[in-house]
Amino acid sequence: MGVCEAVHESRVLHDGWEMDNRVWVIGNSVIGFKAMTTNHGSECEMDLEEIDLKIEETKASLEGLEAVRKLITK
Repeated sequence: MGVCEAVHESRVLHDGWEMDNRVWVIGNSVIGFKAMTTNHGSECEMDLEEIDLKIEETKASLEGLEAVRKLITK
């Protein structure tokens, strides 16, 4: 089957939650890859739907912060 290893790590931003803010892509070319994170400190898989929700949440936060920046730098 081959060795399974972490091939990428990223920070996950959570609205109102300060923990469990890492996701790791693990796997290899033989068995494939999956995203793993933690939830209240326990390991769990992160599916594509959850990843998409986190991307949208992060984009909304970025857009809001960019609007704040524009307003205070005028």
